[in-house]
Amino acid sequence: RKDGTTFPVEVNARMLEYGGETIMVAVTRDITERKQVEEALRESEERFRKVFQSSPVAICITTLKDGRLLDGNNAYWELSGYDPKTSIGRDYIELKMWDNPQDRLAFVEKLKQNRSFYNPDYVFMDTRGNQKFTLAFYELIEIGHEECVLSMFHDISIQKQTMEALQKSEA
Repeated sequence: RKDGTTFPVEVNARMLEYGGETIMVAVTRDITERKQVEEALRESEERFRKVFQSSPVAICITTLKDGRLLDGNNAYWELSGYDPKTSIGRDYIELKMWDNPQDRLAFVEKLKQNRSFYNPDYVFMDTRGNQKFTLAFYELIEIGHEECVLSMFHDISIQKQTMEALQKSEA
């Protein structure tokens, strides 16, 4: 600019033959607004990633169609026992997430009908065969034009054990 300030631009240039000579035609476009939108999107993605990863609630994202694991947060890897390096991209059969494929089909149908649901008494089985009592939340979402399942599990095993001990004590 005349005042010495700079701003981001996009330049497109071409060499053309014109009147027997080779000339360059260039178009310069101010992309300040686009850069501001890109930066806001980057910041938003960073905030989301920090919240997602630091949440104490175990969160994972799978595809609805084939149950392929797309992502999970630290709490999910800890709760499930899965290794993110070897689990991401694998489907529910490879990961042995469901004992009975018919149960998964019923789950998918329920989620399609309701778009979301909550299970206050879900027994989560980790990769070592340990049962963990959880509150489970499921939400049907879309990522890149593909239906996906956002699953959240809050481990209440300690609270459940405490309640059982209290009930035994009172009995």
